[in-house]
Amino acid sequence: MATGNWKDTINEQKYEVAVHAQGIKLARLAQVKDRDLQRTGSLNLSASGQGTLQDPNLQALIEVPQLQVRGQAINDLKLSANVAEHVAKLDLTSQVLGSHAEGHGTVQLSGEYPVEFALDTQALPLQPIFAMYAPSHASDLTGQTELHATLRGPLKATGRLEAHVAIPQLKLNYKNTIHLAATQPILADYA
Repeated sequence: MATGNWKDTINEQKYEVAVHAQGIKLARLAQVKDRDLQRTGSLNLSASGQGTLQDPNLQALIEVPQLQVRGQAINDLKLSANVAEHVAKLDLTSQVLGSHAEGHGTVQLSGEYPVEFALDTQALPLQPIFAMYAPSHASDLTGQTELHATLRGPLKATGRLEAHVAIPQLKLNYKNTIHLAATQPILADYA
C-alpha cells in the first residue's frame, strides 16, 4: 500500500512531499521480472521533505526486511538518505550472508558532485556466494573473506574517481584437501 502527498508552488519553485509505501513486492517489479534477476522480498519506503529545486531537503528510508538473491538471504537491508544544504548523506546497513555490512558516505549536490563513500563488512562466508554463482561446485568450496572499500572523487568526471579495496583476509578450501589463504592483506587501488 502506498500513500503520498505532493504540493508545489510553481511561482516560488517550492515543494513539499511525503510518500509512504509498505510491502512493495520486488519480484513483481518490471525491472526484476524482465531481467530475471531472481530477487524476492518486500520493500518499505518512507520519504518526506520540503524546499526548492535549487536547495532541496529530503529525508528518505528504504527498508527490505528480507531479500532473497538467487536463494541467499540478505536481512535487515536499510538505506537512509538525508539531503540538506546541497549535501546528500547516505547510510547503508545489512546482515548479508550471515555477516554485518555497512556503508556511509556523502555526495555534494553541486559542481562536479564529489562523492566520498566507504563500505565495510565483517568476515563473510564464501560458500553462499559459490552456491549463487557456481551451484554445482558449491558443496566442494568453502572459505571466508572480509572487505573494506572506499570511493572518492567527482561523479561528473569519472576519470578522476579513486577506489581503494582492502581484503584483510581471504581463505579458500576445496574439498577440505586444498587450502589457500592470503598471507597478508590484499590491496587494490583504482585511479
